[in-house]
Amino acid sequence: MYILVSENFIAGLTTAPQPEGRLYGEYLPGEDVARFWEETTRPAQALGWWRQGHEPEWPEGAGEPEEGQFLALILGQEITFYRREQGRWQPQPHEVMNLYTDFGSRQQGLFDLKLLAGKRVAIVGLGSGGSLVAAQLAKAGVGHFELFDFDRLGSGNISRHLCGLRDLGRLKVAAVKDALENTNPFVEVNTYPYDITRHLSEVEIILAGCDLVVGAADSEVAKGEINRLAVRLRKPAVYGAVYDMGYGGDIFRYQPPAGACYACFKESTRDIFQDAPRAEVLDYGKIAPQPALEMDVTIIGSLVARVVLAELLAGDPLSQLERLPANWVIWGNRPWEGWIFDEPLQSRFVEISRDPTCPVCQHDLFIQEKLGLAPDEAARQAAALLASLENKRPPEPAS
Repeated sequence: MYILVSENFIAGLTTAPQPEGRLYGEYLPGEDVARFWEETTRPAQALGWWRQGHEPEWPEGAGEPEEGQFLALILGQEITFYRREQGRWQPQPHEVMNLYTDFGSRQQGLFDLKLLAGKRVAIVGLGSGGSLVAAQLAKAGVGHFELFDFDRLGSGNISRHLCGLRDLGRLKVAAVKDALENTNPFVEVNTYPYDITRHLSEVEIILAGCDLVVGAADSEVAKGEINRLAVRLRKPAVYGAVYDMGYGGDIFRYQPPAGACYACFKESTRDIFQDAPRAEVLDYGKIAPQPALEMDVTIIGSLVARVVLAELLAGDPLSQLERLPANWVIWGNRPWEGWIFDEPLQSRFVEISRDPTCPVCQHDLFIQEKLGLAPDEAARQAAALLASLENKRPPEPAS
């Protein structure tokens, strides 16, 4: 028998106003493991009773103890466990843990853990890539998530998704939320099971409260809306894509206020991708999923998470994670004839410059370039045109 108990659980019993009560926890019979790490009043499995004292005596009024039940004795700040075996109370060894302290112990010294705990990240798209990014960030200690995806987990997702068979048919936002809460003991997750392009006003309000946005949607329409909102709100954004057949992928970072936005990136790389493997963000929405191994997706997802962490920790004097030297990272898992990678596991860093007439991040200059008008004048003429059309509307037919 292996018993794991948290310091918080013990503290809850030692400060309880009553001298005894039901003992709630989780028992895994196949592995003979019992875990006690939540508040005693949380409905879990009723595994026995606890009481103050040092003698293993079953509380009066609790009925006859059954085989396999647990008895926890509290004496001062200490806890002792017994289990009913062959009609007798047998002492059981246990291990005490501090879940909230231990959680970040393996990352101590890499960055300020408290800083990440206060960060809020929005992720649009929870396919194989987006779900992995969410998990990596939660494990690193990011404390708050806003998750967007309208799709459900299908059987074709399982071979490369964070979630598994037990989540089939569930909304991806709900399944990933459970996975994150099973990873990070103090994470806060909000979910939105809808297409962001149909709820832009609400999405804008949500993103306004975030520190960064991850664009993991496969739809260029959705990524275009993410870009427009990120530029308008001056929020950093990171976009990831995995190439068809898992040949590689890329990560683009928008860094406001002066950095190139996603629209600049698409315009600058239009010719580059004519002979390249096709880029898709895998398993989000309703487009046909593209073949790729989970391990190939994992590499790109991990790189996206790495770029996100470096952005969130920018300015932290303790951080050992530096920003990458360019805003576009291209990764090749294996060679592609006629393109930039001739050996496996290669990377390239490219700085994408801002498009001086970008319709998104340089809207005023775009208006001047395309229409030859100042933005105020263009807006005035547009309003006048709309008013004239309104005045020329045909009369309503008589009833």
